[in-house]
Amino acid sequence: MKILVVGGGISGISAAKVALGEKHDVTILESTPEPGGLMARIANCRVGFKTFFDEIRDNPGLTVIRDAKITKVDKNDNAFTVTLEDGQSLTADRVVIATGLSPYDPVEYKGKRVLPSLDYDAVIDQRQGELPADFNKIGFFLCVGSRGKEYPLCSSVCCSYTLREVKWTLQRAKPEITVFYNDLRFFGQEFYMEKAYRDAGVKFVRANSRYFEEDDEGVTVRYFAGGELKEDRFNYVVLAIGLRPNPQLVELSKLFGFSLNEYGFVHEKAPLQTNVEGVYVSGGALEPMNIKDSILTGFGAGLLAVR
Repeated sequence: MKILVVGGGISGISAAKVALGEKHDVTILESTPEPGGLMARIANCRVGFKTFFDEIRDNPGLTVIRDAKITKVDKNDNAFTVTLEDGQSLTADRVVIATGLSPYDPVEYKGKRVLPSLDYDAVIDQRQGELPADFNKIGFFLCVGSRGKEYPLCSSVCCSYTLREVKWTLQRAKPEITVFYNDLRFFGQEFYMEKAYRDAGVKFVRANSRYFEEDDEGVTVRYFAGGELKEDRFNYVVLAIGLRPNPQLVELSKLFGFSLNEYGFVHEKAPLQTNVEGVYVSGGALEPMNIKDSILTGFGAGLLAVR
């Protein structure tokens, strides 16, 4: 069979790996210049993605089309004909939707010293050389762009990712760190990591609102905690941004005919299956999830597609 995977992030690569292992031909459509998705943007994860992708990169049954945009889809006799923006036409027997997630853009907050978590990740990336000279006091704020009136879902990974950014920060420097949270949602060993960092002096403060005032020297933060309005000052503030559905899902749902749920993710008729015969779904196209679950759902969608 010919399997089409829409999305070249870790979940799409996982689905492709399963299909290739069963000796099927796989085409991956990646909308950006290179596969990798969000995982490849995280400094401490990009090598993991490269290693994972390298296992199938040279498989003769794999085709990867970069900068791909689907403009038309026709379905006849249980097969799909997919037309791309450059006029190229592909045929596929089964399709896996693995478009991943879209990070919330906190335009109302961000600045030179108020950084979304992925931008901060680039700052502490060891490839960037020296850290800023005034890297002395850092505040992390969770649930920015999630668990609110506009978007009520938890993004699932922000607490865990912030804990790891604290770890990566402390591996490179010893700033004073405070983590402001609504709730802490950790898993497994992360509870022990949290305790270890508390014991090491990292402060965890439950606060349900925040106000940032940035200037050339730092950021003044005002927040409510324990029923009181409080104020603190940081050199840098890191926003743990929420994860939203990939905007491409709206157009893809129209082209392939599958439904989206009330939050903009793909509606499952059954586990990992859309309501269109032959179209499966995995990873962040389903809901916010971590790398492990993205891999597992990719494996599952790949198995369903070739059975």
